Amino acid sequence: VTPPTAAATFQINATSGELTLAASLNREVLSAYSVQVQVFNPDRPLDATQHTLPLQVLDVNDNNPEFFPASYSLQLLETSTLGPILNFSATDLDLGANGTVRYILTSAAFAVSERSNGVAQLSNTVALDREVQTRYDLTITALDGGSPPLSSDLSVSIEVLDVNDGPPVFRPPQGLPPRVSASVLIEPGALGNGSAVTRYVFT
Repeated sequence: VTPPTAAATFQINATSGELTLAASLNREVLSAYSVQVQVFNPDRPLDATQHTLPLQVLDVNDNNPEFFPASYSLQLLETSTLGPILNFSATDLDLGANGTVRYILTSAAFAVSERSNGVAQLSNTVALDREVQTRYDLTITALDGGSPPLSSDLSVSIEVLDVNDGPPVFRPPQGLPPRVSASVLIEPGALGNGSAVTRYVFT
């Protein structure tokens, strides 16, 4: 058997000539074998003939897509422009449709787009607002084209960072009717130098 390290993979019945598997196959480890079979008459061993059997191992969908790394942690300013924020990919060791990967993401704020070079992109599709939502925890699923398909998940955590985009807002104390001015009166000498005095006007 070629390669020689695979000699224990097959066995043959010396009487019937039936070739059988003696060990499991793994196409991702070794995809082809060459088995040499020798046929001879015990009474005339010098008249032996040899025949070579080429064997090709066919693919089955036995590998899940794999992300590396399997998770990301990102930080985005709430004023970040719309567009790509992360490149990622998943690989599948199987062949053909079994090794073809597509991506699924369910989110109102982010989307996944696939590129021709096998790398996918995660993009934010709506404006972020930290005062509305401070964090997003996304799960991107990679599915292969097998039947049934196999899958794996990529976790992406996004923290929305604050920017100074909101002016201070005054709210009148409870009990004050609307459109009433309120002020604080301080008697002379009641406060020392450097004391803070605040005057509120509500209209």
